[in-house]
Amino acid sequence: MIIWLRQPGTERATRGSGAGVGVQSDVVPREALALLSQLDAGYVALQHQHAEVMAQAARDVDAMLAAARADAEALRAEAREEYDTAQRRGYDAGCRDALSQWYARTAQLLEQRYELQMSLRQRVAELVVSAVEKIVANERPAALFARAAEVVERIVEGSRTLQVRVHPDERDAAVEEFARAVAQWRERGQLVQLTVQSDRSLEPGACVCDTDIGSVDASLKVQIEAVRMAVDAALRRVASESGVPGVPGELAQDAFAEVRTHPAAGAEPAPSGQTGADAGAEVTA
Repeated sequence: MIIWLRQPGTERATRGSGAGVGVQSDVVPREALALLSQLDAGYVALQHQHAEVMAQAARDVDAMLAAARADAEALRAEAREEYDTAQRRGYDAGCRDALSQWYARTAQLLEQRYELQMSLRQRVAELVVSAVEKIVANERPAALFARAAEVVERIVEGSRTLQVRVHPDERDAAVEEFARAVAQWRERGQLVQLTVQSDRSLEPGACVCDTDIGSVDASLKVQIEAVRMAVDAALRRVASESGVPGVPGELAQDAFAEVRTHPAAGAEPAPSGQTGADAGAEVTA
């Protein structure tokens, strides 16, 4: 069961992104409520910031398209003038040159638009990870170890020992949280011997858990890196689905509609067809 701090769809911040922040538990501990509220507020702020960034991107794209239309109009007028003054010297060559210039310019603008979109997506990813780092960095060590115990619970079944290594300054918090988790596992019939050790080679926030059947690195850096990888993967998926924007069809049709006229008398007709830790027992040092 998941408890959401806000009902999905009731705030603009959740539009298009599903629910807000929730906890997968029937009961939200009092000490976790403040953290969840901070995460939820940060989540909403990120959504607002994301919306602002994307709105600015849309405005930039519109400006590019307007510039492309203006360029197309200028090229069309230029093509008409060239046609009027050089019918006998190469009607078809002039049209092809004008079309080639227009498509080259349009392709350049579209490439710039695509690069801008990719840059904005990367910026969004950096904002998300930065916000998560700031929020998590202010957490109490106990909250980190509580999450680590939840992760270890997934692999502790079938194991009889659990050894936890943390920074010396955080050992007491680790002992408290893992001992609580061990007591819960014991109530469910899973007996595990717990050992919490101080390791000066580890940084604050690090938490390495070893069991009979495997190891888990639940350190803060690992969790943040997991968030970074998830955001990067999501942005790559969006980029692959959207692809490179195409040329608006109405621009291609309008740009040279006026040059499709007949040559003057005496000129050759234009050729047709051009397409352009768990446990239950002891705790040792």
